[in-house]
Amino acid sequence: MTTSSITRPSAPPAVKPGRSYWIVTGLFCAVFVFSALLTFVDPVAARAEIRHLEFPAYWAFPLAFLKLAGVAVILAGRWRRLTTYAFAGFLFDMMLAFGAHVAHSEMKAFQAAAGLLLWAGAVWVDYCRFDREETA
Repeated sequence: MTTSSITRPSAPPAVKPGRSYWIVTGLFCAVFVFSALLTFVDPVAARAEIRHLEFPAYWAFPLAFLKLAGVAVILAGRWRRLTTYAFAGFLFDMMLAFGAHVAHSEMKAFQAAAGLLLWAGAVWVDYCRFDREETA
């Protein structure tokens, strides 16, 4: 049997993301873009907030850069594994924020909890999108 007679399996048809995907993912990404941009607009306040939560102040800029990179990877939608890592990184970020705000008895813990719910929705619609692509 020659290599020319072997047929490759065809790729599944691409599924376009639906409206719910863009709404939930857009809201989720907007939260992190806004958070990262605040770090660049007012770096003194960003460092003060991180210090207040007892994290090292030098985390402000790398964290902001990684937030923007994660949003870019998620919105590009090309790399499944990187998208998964970006969502995981955002989960760790929100869990640390939630824990730090709870430890300081701040009301911002509710914002972090809302972010965790938004994360769950974004991951769910992302999973549904890629799951449909792989099984179609």
